Amino acid sequence: MNSVKERLLGIAYEEAFWRSQFNVRRARKGLYAWSRYGRDIQLKNFDIIGFLDEWEQIRCERPVVLDVGSGASFCTGNLSHGKEIDIHYIDPLAPYYNRMIEKTHPRHFPSVEFGTIEQLSAFYPGGNVAFIHVQNALDHCQSPVRGIIECLRCLAVGGILYLKHFPNEAERESYRGFHQYNIDYSDNSLIIWNKQDRHDINALLAAFTNITVTLSDIGEVIAIITKTGEVPPPLYDDSNNLHELCEMQMQTALAFNSFGFSLKYHIRRRFYIIVQHTMRWLSPKFKSKLKSWIRK
Repeated sequence: MNSVKERLLGIAYEEAFWRSQFNVRRARKGLYAWSRYGRDIQLKNFDIIGFLDEWEQIRCERPVVLDVGSGASFCTGNLSHGKEIDIHYIDPLAPYYNRMIEKTHPRHFPSVEFGTIEQLSAFYPGGNVAFIHVQNALDHCQSPVRGIIECLRCLAVGGILYLKHFPNEAERESYRGFHQYNIDYSDNSLIIWNKQDRHDINALLAAFTNITVTLSDIGEVIAIITKTGEVPPPLYDDSNNLHELCEMQMQTALAFNSFGFSLKYHIRRRFYIIVQHTMRWLSPKFKSKLKSWIRK
């Protein structure tokens, strides 16, 4: 787990990345084209509309869908058969994204809700969520295994957690910023690992889930985790979780009370903004070569 200061500097990087998406016209047009907001929800390797239809038919209730770690891309779609679904976009950097959305989007987009995957059951208690979507976000969090457990606590029995990630992103990014864990696929199992830890998620959750792991057409790891029973209490510890949050709050206050760190944060933030805006004007081929050179 990386330090609070490293996480704070990671926020500066993420803010710069998304600001460049919104503020550079070409990047913004690409983001709009990629977004599925205003269209039927669609996911790779899974019939999400069929699942939602069956859920509503059998349970006689409107299914609740969460897009956790959504950023501001709205990539899943928000309709089913042309009708609005009950979908909530959730991200710990929601205040940043909402400020950008309000400033730059020429059409109506929803607000992103504040929430953290490691404490998701505090935001959606009751275990009545039907479907949770996490795309290229689990490997950014402080504790991805805890994040999975928290998602399962929010789901009703029969609900599904859908994970889609590029494999081994932390390795490719040399463990910079938020990239501290790798998502991988081995022997039909979902593996989460870094230099210190390795977790076989299929084995960990075998008693109360069914897990199918596949690869997308472009090599993304897709895990479909169906909740078959309640999460055993030994797998989570709310009191310890609360203690960590309080400690993080104090460490954050101490960090920004330091003139040296505050200066470093704002210099780094401005540097990232300039770099990200510049990168938006470069060709994908040149950017790929530049990233390869930097990693060396």
